[in-house]
Amino acid sequence: MSETKVPPFDVFEGGKTHDFKPRDPDEQFDDGQWAPDDEPASKHPPLWAEPFRLPDEASIPRREWLYPGFLLRKFLSVTVAPGGAGKSALALVEGVAMASGNDLLGRGYDGVQRRVGIFNGEDPQDELARRVFAIAKHNRMAGDAIGDRLFLESGRRVPLKFVVTEKAGPRLAVEAVDRFQEAIELGRLDVAIVDPLVTLTSAAETNEVMELLSAELARIADETGAAIHVVHHTRKPSPGSGGEITADDARGGSALANKARIVRVLNRMSKDEGERAGLDGHNHRRFFRLGSDKVNLTPPDADTSWHEIKSVRLANGPENDPTHGDSMGVVTPWKWPDAFSDMPADCLGRAMAVARRGQDDGSPWKEDSQALEWIGYALAKEFRLDAYREGRKVVGKDVARLKSMIRQWIGSGAFAIEKRKDVKGNERPVIVEGILNAGE
Repeated sequence: MSETKVPPFDVFEGGKTHDFKPRDPDEQFDDGQWAPDDEPASKHPPLWAEPFRLPDEASIPRREWLYPGFLLRKFLSVTVAPGGAGKSALALVEGVAMASGNDLLGRGYDGVQRRVGIFNGEDPQDELARRVFAIAKHNRMAGDAIGDRLFLESGRRVPLKFVVTEKAGPRLAVEAVDRFQEAIELGRLDVAIVDPLVTLTSAAETNEVMELLSAELARIADETGAAIHVVHHTRKPSPGSGGEITADDARGGSALANKARIVRVLNRMSKDEGERAGLDGHNHRRFFRLGSDKVNLTPPDADTSWHEIKSVRLANGPENDPTHGDSMGVVTPWKWPDAFSDMPADCLGRAMAVARRGQDDGSPWKEDSQALEWIGYALAKEFRLDAYREGRKVVGKDVARLKSMIRQWIGSGAFAIEKRKDVKGNERPVIVEGILNAGE
């Protein structure tokens, strides 16, 4: 891809503006010692041939973000996630969003229709087509929404190996690398997505191999002007990590993360998070959160975005029942539920009064949701929420919401935890009215 030529900067010198002009190689420095006449001219341009002058601020070219906060023209970006978490489905949705110009994930996409190439080294071509069609169907996109701007390629049809193994060790396969770069240039691609990175090598995923791969991909991004997005697997989480994925968990050490400008990580929703979000059973497995682990061009974004993988049924079933075809997973935006949405304005004061009054006999409510005297039951009655006891379990659609509210009221100081002895003499945590923290 040919680069867009940027007009010369206007620079300030002595209070006047003039066009920036590169130094003439034959020009001498003030002391006349630019280069001896008897030495041959170097085939490389001289280093530091021109002093920097502050340009007119408005003339400085802006960074070209192709996908908000993640894909930047001329740079390598990486998504790190464990297998089966949704990273491939996410990359496909983002690719379709850029090709169609639609903000499919609520990330503030600019609406520009871009040319996107996706190389999937694992899935066959027809599977990629099914997945893209499911994305279009779920988002009610017209048949011409992506035009001729999306290019899909399967590694099963066209294997690409940037690094191969030889007796002397891993070697860069220049022909494959050149073929990849040429495809970006001929296709005039704005974005090239590689999923997963491991399919570009037949060598073990050592730090040396990752260094070779990432260096070539970063170079290709710079020379073609495209943004390159690499999807990469993780190794098993380290002991004590709690299962939380970071960029350090990427296979092959830190080489890939070091070469990338932006690294983001994808973490599945945990069972505990699912309970706090009010999800039933194993439904939490359909959700993941996405966050930046390394952003060295912009300040870190503390906000993580949540996504849900929804099932989309294709109408490619048998003749007698065409509507029951393949079920495909499509990544969609999802917002963490707000426990206090639709609650009355005076809910805090009323909740504190519930804790102050206690039970009918004046004894305090229990903190434990398994207890018969759980404060959640009293709060459910006060605010007409759905939570009740069925056998030994607390059930109802608002149980997770009540638990979240109670945690937040404890954190704010509205509720206080005290230890009281039960009828058997055992100390149990109970909830009493607290004192609000400053600023609450």
